[in-house]
Order: sequence, then C-alpha cells, then structure tokens
Amino acid sequence: MNAPFPATVFKPLAAAGSVNEVSRAIGVLRRRGRLIGLFVGGALAAALLLLLFITPRYTANIQILLDPRQQNILKSQDVVEGIRLDTGVVESEVSLILSHSIAQRVVEKLHLDDDPEFSRPRGGGLPGVGAIRRLVSQLFAGGEASEETTEGLTRVQQDTIKAVREATRARRVGVTYVIDVSFTSKDAAKAARIADAIAEAYLLEQLEARYETAKRASDWLSERLGGLSDQVQASERAVSEYRARFGLVDTGGDTIDKQQVSEINAQLVLARAKTAETRAKYEQTQRLASGGGNTAAVAEVLQSQVIASLRTQEAEVARKEADLSTQYGPRHPTILNVRAELADIRRAIHNEVERIITNLRNEYEVAQKRESSLQESLDKLTGVASINDEARIKLRDLEREAEANRSLYQSFLQRFKETREQTTLETTDSRVISPALRPERASYPQTSVFLGLALFLGLGVGISAAFLMEYLESGFTTAEQVEADLNLPVLAMLPRLSTSEYDPERKGGTVLSYVATKPLSRFGEGIRSARVAISLSDVDQPPRLVLVTSSVPGEGKSTIASSIAVSASASGIKTLLIDGDMRHPSTSKLFGLEKSRGLVDLLSGTAQAGEVFRGFNNGSLIVLPAGAGTKNSPDLLASQRMRQFLETARSSYDLVIIDTPPVTAVVDSLVVIPHTDKVLFVLEWENTARDIVARAMSVLGESRASVAGVVMNKVELDRMRHRESYYKYYSGKYGYGKYYSN
Repeated sequence: MNAPFPATVFKPLAAAGSVNEVSRAIGVLRRRGRLIGLFVGGALAAALLLLLFITPRYTANIQILLDPRQQNILKSQDVVEGIRLDTGVVESEVSLILSHSIAQRVVEKLHLDDDPEFSRPRGGGLPGVGAIRRLVSQLFAGGEASEETTEGLTRVQQDTIKAVREATRARRVGVTYVIDVSFTSKDAAKAARIADAIAEAYLLEQLEARYETAKRASDWLSERLGGLSDQVQASERAVSEYRARFGLVDTGGDTIDKQQVSEINAQLVLARAKTAETRAKYEQTQRLASGGGNTAAVAEVLQSQVIASLRTQEAEVARKEADLSTQYGPRHPTILNVRAELADIRRAIHNEVERIITNLRNEYEVAQKRESSLQESLDKLTGVASINDEARIKLRDLEREAEANRSLYQSFLQRFKETREQTTLETTDSRVISPALRPERASYPQTSVFLGLALFLGLGVGISAAFLMEYLESGFTTAEQVEADLNLPVLAMLPRLSTSEYDPERKGGTVLSYVATKPLSRFGEGIRSARVAISLSDVDQPPRLVLVTSSVPGEGKSTIASSIAVSASASGIKTLLIDGDMRHPSTSKLFGLEKSRGLVDLLSGTAQAGEVFRGFNNGSLIVLPAGAGTKNSPDLLASQRMRQFLETARSSYDLVIIDTPPVTAVVDSLVVIPHTDKVLFVLEWENTARDIVARAMSVLGESRASVAGVVMNKVELDRMRHRESYYKYYSGKYGYGKYYSN
C-alpha cells in the first residue's frame, strides 16, 4: 500500500538509487516460478518418456598392460624389438586396437555379420533405403551390382566392421602403460564377449606381426647364406694359392722372416737397454774413482753381502779399539793388534769394491757385444724380408678379404639360427590384466545424466522464457513504473479479492460489505489510503467532487468508487455516490439499484431528487443510480441541469464520488471532468497495457491536470513481494489474516 502523498516525497530508496540487479533477477525468477516449473516439469517428463523408449546399452571394459619389461628367453636380440613405451607408442597401440583389422578379426571369429545388431542395412537403417540404393546402383552400372568390395568383403561385412569399430572405445589410463578397452552393446553378455575378443585379436595381431617379420628375416638370411658360403670358399682358396706360389709360410699370424725380424728386434731392444744400463753404472763408478769420490756409495757395492759382512766386522773392531784405548796407551801391544786387524778388514773391503767395479766393466763389454751381434742379425733378416714386401702386401689384402667374408658369413649364420628359433617361440609385449566382466547396469542411457540434462535444459529454457515474458510484459507492475511513465503518484495498490475472501461462507456478501465490516483489511486500508490521498491532493481546497474513471472497461473503477464512498460514509463523512456510467451501470448493480430510476431520469426531468436518491449506512451514504437507459448520455452529462446538479451536490455533501465510463471508450467522462475537482484514475495491475494507458492520458488532454493520482487495482501481492523489498514487507506484514479486525 502506497502512501497517499506525491511520489516525489515517498519514492522508495530502491527506485531513487541504483537497483540491485541481482535482487531484480531473483525477483523475476520468483515471480515466474510457475512458468519455470512448468518448463522444468515438461523437460523431466520428456526425459522420462524418452528413457522408456530408448534401448539400454551395456558397456564391458577390459584392461591391457603394455609390459615394459623385456623377456629375453633366447638371450639374443629379437628381430622385432620390444615396445619402447613412450607416449607416442602407447597412443599408436590404442589406434591399433581401434583399427579395421582388429574389428575384422572379431567379426570373423564371432560371426557378427549374422547378428542383426551390427549387420544393419546400408542407408542408416531406414527400411527400404538400402534396397533403393542397390537398385540405383544396378541401373547406373548397367547390370547386377557386385556385393564384393575391393577388400574381398561384402557390404554387410563392411557395415558390421564399421558398427563394431563405432561401438569400441580405447584410451590410455592416465600416464600408465594400461589401455582400457570398452565395447558397448544392447546385450550385456555380448558386450563382455566382444570385449574379450577384441583383446584377444589385438594380442594375436601383435604375435602374428612379430612372427611374420621373423619368418621373412629367416627366409632372407637362408638365401643370403648360400651366396656368402661361396664367397668365403673362393677367398680362402685365393689366399692358399698365393702363399704356395710365393713360398709364404703361415706361422699362425705372419711369415717366418717377419716373425724372426720381430723376435730379433725385440731382443735388440732389450740388449740396448741392458747396454745403456751397464754403461751408466760403469761410468758412474769411473767418475767416482777418478774424482776421489766414495765408491762405496755405488749401488752394487751397497748390495754386496761380503762388503756388508766386512762392514760389520769393521764396526765391531773399531768399537773394540775405542774401548781398549781408554785402558791402554797407543803403543800397547793389544792396541796395536786391534789396529792391525782393523787395517786388514779395510783392505778386504777395498779389494771387494775393486772386484765389483771390474765386474761392472766386464758386464758392460758383454752387453755391447750382444747388442752388436743382434744388430748384425737384424740387418741381415731385414734385407731378406724386404724382398717379399710386395708379395706380403698382396697377401694381406687377400687375407683381409677372406677374413671379412668369414666374419660376415659367421654373423649371418648365427643370426639365421637365432631367427629360426624365434619363429618357433614368439611372445607379445602385452597381456590382459583385467578381463571383461558382464556389466550389471546399463551404461546408456544414464538416468541421472538424462534427468540432470533435462533439468538443466528445462531451467535454461524456463529462465529464458521468464526473462522474455518479463521483457515483453505490457502492463504496469510497480508503482515506480506508473510514476515514471505517467508522472502521476500512485495513491493506493488494492489487492485482488476472491469470493472466498469477502464471502467465505457464501452468504451473499459483497465487496462493499467487506469494506464496511473489515475496514482494517488490506483492501480496506487501500481504499482509505486512496480517499485520504485525494483529500490531501489539495490541502487549501480539499476536493469534494471526485470523478473516478479508467482506460478500458473491466479494471474495477465502479467497485473502487463504491468502496471509497462506503469507506467515507463509515467515517462519518456525508457522501453522495453517483453512477455516471449510463451505458454499463455497474455501481447501480452493486447496490441492487439497476432497475431504479436515477440520474438519467433526474436530468431528463422525469423524476425529482427525492425519487431517485437511495440512502445507506443510516443515511450517511446517498446513492444516485444511473436510472433508465439512454442513447444520448454525453448530452445529458454536458447539460446545464447536470452542472447545476453538481453545484448543488457540492454544497450539500462533504464528498461526491462520480463513477464514469472509461475515457478511451466514450467521451462521457471528458464532458464531466471540467465540472469536478479531482479525477481518480484506475488501472488494472499487470493487465492494462501501457500504450492503452498512454492513449487514455492523451485523450484526457488538458484535463489531465485534474488527475489526483492513480489507483492500481487487482494487485497480486504474493507476486508483488518478489519485485522490491518494501513490497515484500507490505505483503508479509499486511498479508492474509493481518489487521482483519472489525
């Protein structure tokens, strides 16, 4: 219920500032909840109906492991190496599982071309399409169309293979070496059986591919070995004949002269080293001797056991001499004997050193002679060997060729034996780690997914339709819209009343009796608000003659005019209610006066005032019905007598309410408005189109200045509360059952 004052004073905050778009959107959804629910229900019903007609399909899964561990049973390199499991190879194996050859193996093994589920007719399964296509093919081909294809498969077989491939799925499980293979069929057991057959066909395809490769390699090696054997024999024969011709004896790797040269050369190297060593020792000794050095420091002297023993004796006698010297004088016989013994020992040491030096000289001379002898022998053999150099060069070429032929033949022979063994023992790099089990539930359709999609689709369409209807809404739904478009205040928002509200016990109650008996109800408060707002529209000269009109019929103007009159009279205001709608006297019917004489009779002079007025509410409310029918109502309303009557009523009553026809239908209201104080304009909430109301405002013209405000009638407050916060407050605080006391 709006306040009875100008909108500029009591304009809601939500309208004065920026509107919360989220709240507005939520309000739209709540207002159009029934529409959205209808779409959601329809979508769910359609999904359930579709689920009843869709043939369920079952998916069986089997998992294959691409084993990265290589089996090396033969301990030799395979003709076809094991799978190197990088990402590209794993994806290639997935493509192999989905290939035409695997599907063909499965079809041939399980005879799926006889299964109606897969051997569907060409043409998308439509009856007769396949036959029509075959007939057209025969006409253009000029004869019978062949059922065989270039691959030796019939059209039925090709269609079956295609159907099997379409029903097969394979994917890598994460970043593992596991491939998950699934097959979908109308029969659960059949799905598991075909999934197992796909895995078996894949493993067999791997095995056969490796076997065929090994067999081809074995056949090629066998053929090549024959030629290599002849080459080996020819090359070995050439080496033997060449040796015999040039007398080159093989000693297990080289000729005799070469072998002798090699041995003497090795001995000469050792002899030279020995000569150098003995010469160095001898020259060192000579330098020590000639220079007065200590020859005892020579290594051979130091290593001599004899000299070591003499050195020990020398040390012992010297110690003994030192001990005796402390007891005896230098000329004592004992001292002299000890010194003589010490001199003998030192002469022996000197003689031994001289002998060692002599031996070094002899050893050096012998080494020189040996070196010279070996050098002489080497020179002689080198001269002999150089004669056969050219022959040996050619021999080495022949030997190398023979050795290369033998090596090649040996490697081919070994590989041939290994390959022949591989053709008898082949293993795959894959194995099944999870066999296909019969699925217990259908994979398609998934009820939850279908219903979820239907719910999502229904919500989407429903919400779109709700916003579309909101956008296309032609009527006024809020006071803000009225005030913004018409620049007129909304004096009241009257709720829609049902018969169960104003006459719950069906005892003949009316809206007027409801207003009289329940003045604090929402409707009664709205009527009072409109009445007070009219009186305050001009504080200096409160209006007494108030005309009530609307844009089109059916908006409830007569009910509102009568209710305002009843409410005013209940407040002790002397009120006159005039039914000025001579074409459709709804006010007269509300008071049961549709057959009574009234305004027409008064203005035409056929009745007096006392004969047409009817009193209610103990005389506080006087009702003037429309009276007899007339065809010139505009003339009567524009007459001098009508103006005089209104002036008399102004002075006789505190409030005069005039119910007139809609302004867009007839001109009756326009001829009365100039003689009234204010106009109350009624429009029906949500139903009266804005362009019609705009047309009515245009028809009023200059009389629009007399419009005190607008009353929005038949408002559904339960829906209004979803538009703005204060409407929600109004509906909640002043809802049904609130303030209904008498």
